[in-house]
Amino acid sequence: MKKTKLFLVAAVVLMSASFIVNNVVAVNTRISEVSARSAIKIGEYSLLYPNTVLYDQLKIKALSNMGKEGWFYIRDHVQYDVDAPTEKDVLPLVNSRSESWWYINSSGMVEKSISVERTEDGQIIQVGMFSNGTAWNTTVDEIIPTEPYIFVPDYGLAYHMKFPDLKSEKIDKDGKESIQFKITHVEKQPLKTLDYLKKLLSMEFEFVFDNATGFIVSVMQIANLEDGSRRVSSVLIEEIRIGYEPPSNVLEYFTQKDNREAQP
Repeated sequence: MKKTKLFLVAAVVLMSASFIVNNVVAVNTRISEVSARSAIKIGEYSLLYPNTVLYDQLKIKALSNMGKEGWFYIRDHVQYDVDAPTEKDVLPLVNSRSESWWYINSSGMVEKSISVERTEDGQIIQVGMFSNGTAWNTTVDEIIPTEPYIFVPDYGLAYHMKFPDLKSEKIDKDGKESIQFKITHVEKQPLKTLDYLKKLLSMEFEFVFDNATGFIVSVMQIANLEDGSRRVSSVLIEEIRIGYEPPSNVLEYFTQKDNREAQP
C-alpha cells in the first residue's frame, strides 16, 4: 500500500510541476521551488531506474484492477522444451494447463489459494493449496507453515529486478500496448542441469505485461546450450477473471487438506 501511495504522490508532483512551468504568473514562489525540486528528483529516479518505475506502475494497475476483496483467477498454458530426466526420482516436466485461484482480503493479503495443474488432455498432475496458515501439495504430501502474503501476479519477474542488465520497453503485442522485460543470465562455465542433456551456457527470460491492466500476458525462457541449440519454454496466460469463485469440486480439496492435517 505504501508503494502505491508513493507512486500516486510522485505522479501528482510531476503534474504540479508541469502546471507551474506553464503557468509562471501568480504562482507562489516557495511552492513552485519545492515542486520543481521534487520533479527533478523523480525525473532522475526514472532515468536511473526505469525498470523499477515501469514495474511499480504495472503492480499498481494490476492491484487496482483486482479489486478490494474476493477471488482472483488465472488459467495458463505451460509448454516445456526439455529433455527427459536421466536420474531416478525426478519427475518429467510435461506440457500442462493450470487453473489458479487466490482469495484476497480487504487488506490486500492472500488468505487462501489453490492451483490445479492438468496435462493437456485433462489429467490432474498435482494440486497445491494454502489456507489457515499452512500449504499442502497433493503430490509431495507435506504440510508446510505459510503466512498470508501480498499477491502480485508477475510470474517471477521480481527476482530479476535486482539485476542491472534487465531491459524493458513498450511493444505492441497482438494489437495491445504492452511492457516487455528481457534479461540474459550467462553462466561462468557450462552448467549441468536436470532439464537438459547438454550443458547450459546461458538462460534468457522474457516477461510481457498488458500496459492497460498491469496483468501478465506471457513468459518465455530460452536455454542456450553448449551444442548451439536454443530450447524454448513458455507460459501463456489464457484467461484472467475477477470474482470467479472456485467450483465445488475444486473447493473440496480444502476439505481434503483439513482431513490430511487432522491425521496424526
